[in-house]
Amino acid sequence: MIVNHANYMILSANANTPFWEHWEAQPYPQWAALTGIAHVPVAPGFSVEPHYHDCDEFWLLIEGDGEAWMDDRAYLYTSNTAVYNPMGVIHRAQSFTAGLSSGLFTRLERQKRPGHLRTWEVGPPGPTVPGFVVPGASNTGPFPDRGPRCPLGELRVVSLRAGESAADGMAPRNEYWHIIEGQVHLSIDGLALDLIESDIAIVRGGMSRQIHAVGRARMILARE
Repeated sequence: MIVNHANYMILSANANTPFWEHWEAQPYPQWAALTGIAHVPVAPGFSVEPHYHDCDEFWLLIEGDGEAWMDDRAYLYTSNTAVYNPMGVIHRAQSFTAGLSSGLFTRLERQKRPGHLRTWEVGPPGPTVPGFVVPGASNTGPFPDRGPRCPLGELRVVSLRAGESAADGMAPRNEYWHIIEGQVHLSIDGLALDLIESDIAIVRGGMSRQIHAVGRARMILARE
């Protein structure tokens, strides 16, 4: 089910497109900065080769430990670590343990080439701004310094107990709620429904919404 409203979009019952299709299939609203969200299981020793993108990319490490590089600078990551890879930044990653991560993407720019761009195949990138990493232990709210380009001001894991509320009232900015585990109840603009694993709710800033857990639940919150 896809509910497409002027001020929100719901992708429910696994209606979200697979990870590898996000680069070209852009079902998200034009007012939203992101065009794709997907969580990906990671095996121990999994690695990603050096590459860059014609868009901005975020990674949220939901579970696991590893190391990420941006322009040859290394960063250790643990659960709830947020990584911002701006367009043109060469980056790679290596997992030390099994885990789960979520990738988030913006619209393609410049030559609008989808997927991983490798310097030995397509040449070097044109830089934009440096990336940054917010360690999991300190990733509890808005980014301390998002810089001049970063389209998100917040990206983190939200864990709820049964009946606990994640949001109640007006969304301060455009929001993306991605259910990782469990079930939550969403009420927005007269619509009430339950969301399950892999479902996504995109809410325009200024809309009133209520989100609470039906049982234990985990979600990704991305906020512009």
